[in-house]
Amino acid sequence: QQLGYSLSLEEVFKQIKLYTHDPAYALFVAESNSQVLGCLALHLLIPFHASSPTGRVVSLVVDQKTRRQKIASQLLARVESYARNKNCST
Repeated sequence: QQLGYSLSLEEVFKQIKLYTHDPAYALFVAESNSQVLGCLALHLLIPFHASSPTGRVVSLVVDQKTRRQKIASQLLARVESYARNKNCST
């Protein structure tokens, strides 16, 4: 419900499998004490006009109870580092 759209548990597991097994996708999870605080999904693609990949954040969610604790900022910083290591242009 916090996503702003509904997704069945089956669809969630399907997406997690895709984002953890396909090199064009990446999933980052913020957790504390085995509790998920937030997650970010990234899609790496090479635009037709470019020679290097671009990273696109396709989902960013932080649990309502843990908002305003810079979790989104931490996830974005981690993704920026990951994208640089993948030679993304932007």
